Amino acid sequence: MKIRLKMLCVGVLILSTFALARAKSYDVSFSEPMKAGNVTIDPGQYRLMIEGSNAIFGNTRDGKAFTVPVKMESSNTKFAYPAWQTLDQGGAKILESMDLGGTTTKLEFAH
Repeated sequence: MKIRLKMLCVGVLILSTFALARAKSYDVSFSEPMKAGNVTIDPGQYRLMIEGSNAIFGNTRDGKAFTVPVKMESSNTKFAYPAWQTLDQGGAKILESMDLGGTTTKLEFAH
């Protein structure tokens, strides 16, 4: 019984390692504050990861992370470089969408 439990634990560990290794991340930087969903993202360098229907922005300087719900869309062609579309609302920049460079994925942010 103990051997089966150990084998099960090893199998779960191996599968979770593969799942983490598959998670793609993207480096993005903002030169001014952006509002994405209900979160304000300060200027700086971020590592963006997609988990299900959430975008996770991890600040590379202080390690803080922000989770924002997104809707993913797929384009027919690859985006050559990362780009985002913003809306200026009352002096604040609202992040509407983001094209992930090198992919066909576009992220739509609710606001």
